Amino acid sequence: MGDLSQRVFLVTGPWHLVTLASSLETERRRDPGRPRSADHLVAWGGERQGALRASLVPVAKSLHSWASVTDVGAMLDVPSADHLEVLGERLRSLGIPRDVDELWIPAFWPHTTKVAAAVWGRAEIVLFEEGLLTYSLFRRFRMLPFLRSNLRRVLAGSSRGGGLRHLRDTLRRLGGDPRNLLWEEGAPRSLLRRTRRDYRVLRSIFGTQPDFPRWIERIDVPREVVLDQLDAYRRAVGCEFPPASRGRGRVLFLPQNLSSGGWMEEDVEVAIYVGAVGRLVAAGHEVLWKEHPRAVPSLYPRVAAAFPGRVAEVRVEPTMPVEAIAPDLGVDLCCGIYTMSLAYLPFLHGIGSACIASECLPHVRRHDELVRGLTLMARETPSLDEVLGDRPASRLAPLGRAHGGEGR
Repeated sequence: MGDLSQRVFLVTGPWHLVTLASSLETERRRDPGRPRSADHLVAWGGERQGALRASLVPVAKSLHSWASVTDVGAMLDVPSADHLEVLGERLRSLGIPRDVDELWIPAFWPHTTKVAAAVWGRAEIVLFEEGLLTYSLFRRFRMLPFLRSNLRRVLAGSSRGGGLRHLRDTLRRLGGDPRNLLWEEGAPRSLLRRTRRDYRVLRSIFGTQPDFPRWIERIDVPREVVLDQLDAYRRAVGCEFPPASRGRGRVLFLPQNLSSGGWMEEDVEVAIYVGAVGRLVAAGHEVLWKEHPRAVPSLYPRVAAAFPGRVAEVRVEPTMPVEAIAPDLGVDLCCGIYTMSLAYLPFLHGIGSACIASECLPHVRRHDELVRGLTLMARETPSLDEVLGDRPASRLAPLGRAHGGEGR
């Protein structure tokens, strides 16, 4: 294996695995003569996702020829840069190479970029799913919050070695570039300079097309490739649904894990769902509830109790992404909060989408990334009220066209 190029791929859940397999198939079709490589899949996430990741391993092995498939749990959620060297050695002890040619990641999340910068510091970066879109959609001015939270420590010093050391460590986390103190662009510039390709399923998110660094090659993953990989994934999981006839009265409702994630009070989350489901039921819709895989406990019993006989639960293996089952449920609308299914379902299956993120925003506990994401969803997606006709559905038609995609 020493003559083969080494590549590491990071995933946290089923949809990452589907879009990664679709990206690899697109790579194979574009370059059938590409030299073989040793591909190492790394599944990671918190303790609550342990059973989910464990069930992904055999599925992953059926979708690609991997040199290794390893579940590292929460190992990559390192608390500070001081732990990165130890982390690198632990990964190597599991058979995951430290010196790799390419590192494939689904998004520029803060903890992902920290690990990518230090553990696999010489690897070229390749993005998949909608990784590059996470780069500039969340661009924001960083200096004021940085000064507010750190200036006192920098000037007065700290018990861990003084303010200058703290400033140096902060710059190190930001890629060593002082300009990163001014703007948070989803990734340090040092990582952007290492990024070579982006395999994108969606050309835009809800019609929004950010400006990207010009040196990053953007490769469109064809729609038919994603559908083929979804079929292969379903066969590997062994989950089949009897197709239901599609009707305008059936809605797929996708809640989040806001209270179980610690971002909202459970009673408030239930009240938001009861309000949204109530409007759907009042408009004559049948509601199918698909619980979030990380929502513990499930809120379905509390919501369904308010509407006897009008809300049914869709129960599938937690490894099954909703994009794989939605066509067989006979739905013509999907209602959600902070899920990319609101973009993928129109693109892949022509299913409409509606969002209730604006109703959640006032009640979310401070969490900058979540608040920015909810704000984006509320701004760019048609609201449930718009779809039900309470307000003009000005953004409903452009959403379908944006994800229809010529030549996909």
